[in-house]
Amino acid sequence: MNVVGVVLLVNERPIKFIIDSGSPVSLIPQHRFNNTTPIQPLKQKYGDVNDNRIEFFGKTIANIKADDGDKFNLELLKTNNQTNPLHGLDWMHKLGVKINTKPGTEIQLVKKDERR
Repeated sequence: MNVVGVVLLVNERPIKFIIDSGSPVSLIPQHRFNNTTPIQPLKQKYGDVNDNRIEFFGKTIANIKADDGDKFNLELLKTNNQTNPLHGLDWMHKLGVKINTKPGTEIQLVKKDERR
């Protein structure tokens, strides 16, 4: 499997994110986050496709700067789990990330299961 990553400036700090088209949210572990934007408490759990559980304790609107210099204010969920920062579907459209496929391949959007 090919893991695709991208380095973005998050609150003026370079962070390497794994682009995860299967994740409905973008997240970052607490120890990797530069706390310059306010954190709102959040109690939410997420189960990924492998049934790994991630518990979020907060969210923020982070200042994001892309390679081309464009700046964005995007929601970022925070966790104490030891995981890689993930760039999910919620950021893909806003940042202009496209998924290239072979001719004849179809990608369908799957909505987040709200019951988790």
